[in-house]
Amino acid sequence: MPTTPFLATDVNQGRGHARFLVDCYYQEQDRRKLLTNQIRACNELGEPCEHLAYIAKRADENEDYIRKALTQYSKAHPVGQWATEIIGIAGVLSSGLLAHVDITRTPTIGALWRYAGLDPTNKWLGRGGANRLVNQIVGDDKVTDEHLARISGQLNRKVHLLVPQVQNQDGRVTRESLRRGLAKCPWNKGLKVLCWKIGESFKKQSGNQNSFYGSVYLARKAYELAKNEKGDYADQAALWLPRMSATSKVSIEAYQAGKLPMHQIVKRSCRYAAKLFLAHWHSVYWVLHYKVAPAKPYVFEMMDGHTKLLGPPNFVTERDVISGELLGRVVKRRKGVEETTPWFPEQ
Repeated sequence: MPTTPFLATDVNQGRGHARFLVDCYYQEQDRRKLLTNQIRACNELGEPCEHLAYIAKRADENEDYIRKALTQYSKAHPVGQWATEIIGIAGVLSSGLLAHVDITRTPTIGALWRYAGLDPTNKWLGRGGANRLVNQIVGDDKVTDEHLARISGQLNRKVHLLVPQVQNQDGRVTRESLRRGLAKCPWNKGLKVLCWKIGESFKKQSGNQNSFYGSVYLARKAYELAKNEKGDYADQAALWLPRMSATSKVSIEAYQAGKLPMHQIVKRSCRYAAKLFLAHWHSVYWVLHYKVAPAKPYVFEMMDGHTKLLGPPNFVTERDVISGELLGRVVKRRKGVEETTPWFPEQ
């Protein structure tokens, strides 16, 4: 085992290494939890478990080593320094974002949401859905630009982004390459899991009054509960009801009443907090990388009924009087409080 964790001085250097380490960290974490449960069961049965304890200790050491390595990787980059200042985001989650996302390929916050699987209009067709769509629009004809335009419009994807995904090795788009390309998952699966973990982390931090995104989660949860009680989600409940098994009694009762069950409300609130954080993460990265203000994101509606364009907490910007560039700076939490800032100045 190396004596010191790896350190990359460029965000692009070691990106694949960091991606593998993030996956390895969660694998070791799951292994350590499984072994802990097995040791507990052995103790309850009065059976020896020295070997299990030894393996569990090694898993805990591996987990700690990877966490330190990823924390060092994250703090080597300004955007990672900002992310690790956020309550609920530590080195592993921050490194995962840096490893998965290339800011030059995600020009807008919406593009990042789509890449992370957080855009509900972005559907995964699968093999069956891809075959049906190609048969419906292309049929037995050769694939034309008109066909691609119709498919991209139906899937809410841009043509110039769709074409590289459906080309064959020769750079041509055939019916078969179109089917294969459309059947692929249109988002980054690893990044989507990472965003789910981020939302869950903010839910766990919601009891901390200093947590900005924890308070966002609570506000959104209250908003979702109020809409649910008014029956605003009755149409969605009707769609979910036929998909429930007979054992999901609590969910079935909620759907029959025209409401979403509590676990759905919690998931929606976690996803909302994660999407806001991801918007702020992208904006901070954009300012630090391009030194210009990012495009304004979707306006988030907050609990008090007003529309607010919230800037990232723990981050301030100022104009360089000579070059006119927008300079960003990460600030430390004062007394543990995450302070919000106004949105970035207009370009």
